[in-house]
Amino acid sequence: MATQTDTKRNFSYYTWPLIVTGMLLSVIIAGIYTISLAISTPAQLVESSPYEKGLHFDSTLKERTRANKEDIVREHSLYRTKDGSLTFQVTISQESDMSGSSVKAHFMRPSDKELDFDVDMLPGNTDHTYKATLPVDERGLWHVEVKITDSNKQISSYRYKVTSP
Repeated sequence: MATQTDTKRNFSYYTWPLIVTGMLLSVIIAGIYTISLAISTPAQLVESSPYEKGLHFDSTLKERTRANKEDIVREHSLYRTKDGSLTFQVTISQESDMSGSSVKAHFMRPSDKELDFDVDMLPGNTDHTYKATLPVDERGLWHVEVKITDSNKQISSYRYKVTSP
């Protein structure tokens, strides 16, 4: 004959089996969710043309290495003139022959791509400076790429981060 204590067990007797079963079910549900997410999401890490990207990277690296060895641009600055307009100036090394060369600057705004623009830099007061007055008057961080070309062939390219006053 069964006693009352044998048939009625308290809740703590069933607690551990329920916790273990719940943990196993949560692992199974998480695994199913992970597999369904992996199947439904395309792999974005695979490059469609890695060879061409590698060639582009290699040519960019060679160009920057050559430009650093030549060290054509000595210094750069972004300042406000007396009339309040922004002016970007680069100083070219005196050893560089810039006859027939053109200097252009591409300004990129990381926070607002609509403000990106290109300017042609004109010779400044001395033989070795080039200046450009910027068509925008936005304060903040700018990424600038200065390109020096000679008869449509790029000689060198420099990248800077400048903050407008």
